[in-house]
Amino acid sequence: DNDGDLDVLYCDEWKNKIAWIENELNSRVDEFSKNINLIFPNPFSDVLKIDLLSNYNLDLYNSTGSKLFSIQNSTTNLSYLPRGIYLAIIKNPDGKIVSSQKLIKK
Repeated sequence: DNDGDLDVLYCDEWKNKIAWIENELNSRVDEFSKNINLIFPNPFSDVLKIDLLSNYNLDLYNSTGSKLFSIQNSTTNLSYLPRGIYLAIIKNPDGKIVSSQKLIKK
């Protein structure tokens, strides 16, 4: 498809099937490698430092999938949260998910 990456053409002669698998990983890796987003420490106790690129957002979800808040750059006091596992989703300015990270509150 002439987009500069390696794709997969899979042929199964027993089932008479052909599958084309488009490799989209390179563009995602390139976008993320150019842009550094930091969330630390992990695991955290009370305070979480969020250092994102300009206009990037972080959405934090609990283990039941409920969105707790959306934030940009901040040092956030999360002492009110119970111990457990949380999911941080980072979105670029267009709203596209560029990264996700499991966070542990101890």
